[in-house]
Amino acid sequence: MKKTFYSLLSLFVLFGLLSLKLKQIQALTSFSKTVYVEIDRQKDSTLFVPYSKAWLESWNFDNPDLRCIASPAMNAENYLVAFNGRSDNLYTLLHPKIINGALTLYSPYDPKSFQVHDDGELRYPIKGTEPNDNFLNSQELRDQMCHYLGLFGPQSTRPLANQYGEDSTVIWADGTVSYVYPPRNYEWYRDSEIIKYKVRLKILVKKNGDEKKRIIESIAPMVFEIREGQITGERELFWLDYNEIKPHLKEGYFFNERGKPITYLKYFEEIVIEGGK
Repeated sequence: MKKTFYSLLSLFVLFGLLSLKLKQIQALTSFSKTVYVEIDRQKDSTLFVPYSKAWLESWNFDNPDLRCIASPAMNAENYLVAFNGRSDNLYTLLHPKIINGALTLYSPYDPKSFQVHDDGELRYPIKGTEPNDNFLNSQELRDQMCHYLGLFGPQSTRPLANQYGEDSTVIWADGTVSYVYPPRNYEWYRDSEIIKYKVRLKILVKKNGDEKKRIIESIAPMVFEIREGQITGERELFWLDYNEIKPHLKEGYFFNERGKPITYLKYFEEIVIEGGK
């Protein structure tokens, strides 16, 4: 009886080892590769136009109540009204969802070193200290996010004057005295400035080299890099997790050549199948 038991146990262990070995072999014969697809507005304007009039309204200049690093950013109520229900183009659709915290913004580089590029791996989320923090309710998070959503103008070299006509100063807790300068101008990146969308794709490949499946992992809006008034290149503003934005892509649509409305979601799902080869 004992011999029978140990024989069965040995067979069970052997079967388990063989199954584990088979799984390891299968893992070694399953591959994936990462590719990038760029959707260029010059070649396909589907996601870029029409430009939205929401960006032309006075929400960012009329008595702003939200500031980024002391610079006037926007009147929150006017902003929300201007963008309510807007899906004129992809950037206009996504922007308010980034502002209200529905979408997480990921830095395209290590925010601490500015040297390590992320390439859409989503390693550097820009988040507040509290779970519900967003651009509207957290000054700390707003001061981080503003660097990815817009540009600051130059700092004035002349301090503000106080009531006596003297340079305004502030005394900090450690006794340090600093001059008080006028706030810098802050300009948002608008929908008309988005020149491309960069899409990170993972492609699963069979052992014979045939493609098995394509998966969109992340998306980045891109703008021109401008230095001293000259275009010097292109860069990603930030990355978004495709799984996060996917439910919202049903809200936007365009008309194909036959006049049929096609959702942004269907557009991206077709890229998974046909693009990036």
